[in-house]
Amino acid sequence: IPHDVEGRFLSSRVRLIPASPGTGVVAGGTVRSILEMAGITDCLTKCYGSTTTMNTLKAVFDGFEKLRTREQIAELRGVEIASTDIEERVDRGRRFMPSQSGEKMRAPVNTIGQDRRGGGGRPQRRRRQDDRGPQQSQEQSGGSEGSGDQGGQEKESSS
Repeated sequence: IPHDVEGRFLSSRVRLIPASPGTGVVAGGTVRSILEMAGITDCLTKCYGSTTTMNTLKAVFDGFEKLRTREQIAELRGVEIASTDIEERVDRGRRFMPSQSGEKMRAPVNTIGQDRRGGGGRPQRRRRQDDRGPQQSQEQSGGSEGSGDQGGQEKESSS
């Protein structure tokens, strides 16, 4: 974004601050998703007042409506505007950016533990025989007590 801007909606205020290249989007969940969908890659944000999702969303869009390019401001004022500190930082950052992109330029991806689901990082607990379900414990003991099948067979044999 070219300059600081503050969007407001009801009691929510969202401040969007330009950041140096490579900083990324520093924002909460609602604001981050909007900025990433808008294609903004480097921005700092701060929410003041109410942080209700809908109010924050509308405050961000109000801030977007207040954004102006340097050319628009120069035209409104009728004067030539020199480059800003933010634009100079962006230009300096571009000198250090790689000129090529591709497979070699991708960052490493951590794949450790992705085959597991849940568990919260705890080691898996070994199950004892007593911890198995009631059906499994009856099958192992031979089903001598409390089995519904044997009770039915006794009734049939007595009739």
